[in-house]
Amino acid sequence: MGTGMVGRTLAAKLDGLGHEVVIGTRDPAATNARTEPGGFGTPPFPEWQAGRPQVRLMSFAEAGAFASLVMNATSGSVAMAALAAAGEAALAGKVLIDVSNPLDFSRGMPPALDPVNTDSLGEQIQRAFPAVRVVKALNTMNCQVMVEPGRVPHS
Repeated sequence: MGTGMVGRTLAAKLDGLGHEVVIGTRDPAATNARTEPGGFGTPPFPEWQAGRPQVRLMSFAEAGAFASLVMNATSGSVAMAALAAAGEAALAGKVLIDVSNPLDFSRGMPPALDPVNTDSLGEQIQRAFPAVRVVKALNTMNCQVMVEPGRVPHS
């Protein structure tokens, strides 16, 4: 779930390892119609996908129903809505690896976490989707390190 830099990085790595990969988005037609780079300079999705034609784009609902393992790489602020769109029944019983961060940019940079300290997005997801096996992982590192841990120098 998620067409941004993290979702694309994970999808490309999994695809390169031979896994069947789909990316979920709110509106596939709108995602495919974008021609401008993303907020972090990422190329428009169709340009990125041209190099990975076997990675398919689906709605959150279609991707949730299709996947045997779900990775939530959406922005933390929209994670709950994206997972709700995927459908509680479609996600039930599946492992969901949550790599998202609930970043709050309302006060500018650097962003703050919200929720923080007494709750977490992973806990909120688990409460909202009790039949899903939520695993919070990888969210404390850059997405390039997620797929190439050797980028971190050994001490």
